[in-house]
Amino acid sequence: MAKWSGKGIPPTRRKLHRWRVAQLKAQQAELKAARQEVAGLDASYRGIKRAILNPDRFDDLWCQ
Repeated sequence: MAKWSGKGIPPTRRKLHRWRVAQLKAQQAELKAARQEVAGLDASYRGIKRAILNPDRFDDLWCQ
């Protein structure tokens, strides 16, 4: 642990641990949200790709 400057309340090991855990959880939540967003876009693209590959479905969707 770094040397304490003497100002304010010293950062105890428990406080630092809780802060690091909170930072880690926030980072993991951001990564999870990004993965979910990409997965949702991929899933929607799969449906569009199937429709484009199927000429009847393509005409049904786009040539109305």
